[in-house]
Amino acid sequence: MSLFRLPLPSRFVVSLLLTGGLLSSASAADLSSLRVADSDDHTRAVLDLSSGAEYRLFTLDNPARVVVDIDGSRPRAGFSADGVSDGLEVAQGTDPLVPAVPTTTPPPPTLTPALATSTWTVVPPTWTPIPTGTATLPPTATATTPATATATATTPAPVAALTCTLVPPVIDGTLNVGVEWPGTPLFTFQPAVTGPERIVRVYGVRDATHLYFAFLINDAVNEGSDAARLYLDTTNNGNDPDTADRFFQVNRNGDRLIWPGIGSNIDGQGWNSTYSSSNWASAVGEPGNGQWVVEMSIDAVAELGALANPFGLMAEVFYTGDTSAYPSTASGTQANTWQDIGNAICTP
Repeated sequence: MSLFRLPLPSRFVVSLLLTGGLLSSASAADLSSLRVADSDDHTRAVLDLSSGAEYRLFTLDNPARVVVDIDGSRPRAGFSADGVSDGLEVAQGTDPLVPAVPTTTPPPPTLTPALATSTWTVVPPTWTPIPTGTATLPPTATATTPATATATATTPAPVAALTCTLVPPVIDGTLNVGVEWPGTPLFTFQPAVTGPERIVRVYGVRDATHLYFAFLINDAVNEGSDAARLYLDTTNNGNDPDTADRFFQVNRNGDRLIWPGIGSNIDGQGWNSTYSSSNWASAVGEPGNGQWVVEMSIDAVAELGALANPFGLMAEVFYTGDTSAYPSTASGTQANTWQDIGNAICTP
């Protein structure tokens, strides 16, 4: 057996010159197979001979190849240089001199700059007689490409949606449920301290030009820190607030503010606290029974522009010593944590 090591790249051509035609069959060394294997830093080629023989080893270019000139040798019947019997290849109508096409596609070689200047290194050969016998070719494995599963993404439907109203509610702090506002809230929420004394009911409708929202908040203690907040992701693009998003706050004492987002939704910025706008109205009411009311109308055309369907929404309430948000895990600076709300197209 002759062994020599070759540096990468692993793809190369081995040419065999068998010059034993003038020698007797008794002295000829039979060549039964050529085996080639790659490793991380070299390529290993093994020539299986029945006995020792004189040889010459040299390289040629275009293409780069190693030539092994073996004196007094001949190919044994069924010799294979590519893992397939030459006789079988002839019977199949293929050329034994053309390497067999693998049934699986090998991964592309990993090249590094050091390989561009690599040189051939020859390890002195050793010879191991091959016992007489009939070699059995290993079965050829056929790779089957698994079917690629196609995933169909589905967007969950919004849990709530605005409805159109023909008669917009009057923004006066008086919550007329079932008359000016729908009989059922758009959604409800409350803080970790559960119970009817902290429930918040939020109502919502719209017409062709305006959005209308109302908060009915159970909080028996009237303090200056009590407030209701509404956040809108108008384009529903998530992430941090951008210039199209809006944040509305109405305090229990009637003070209010409106802030737009800053920049894009991926620049890590928050809300613009220097902004003001007259494109919305609000009113606060105290109906008694430990409750207070916030009503607001927003000129959607002038203030919000194009409103997506669905759009993102977050609501937040500040109680005496407590807060509550909808959704419960939402953050006022991460619109992708807000709730999708269905929009409606209303005609005048």
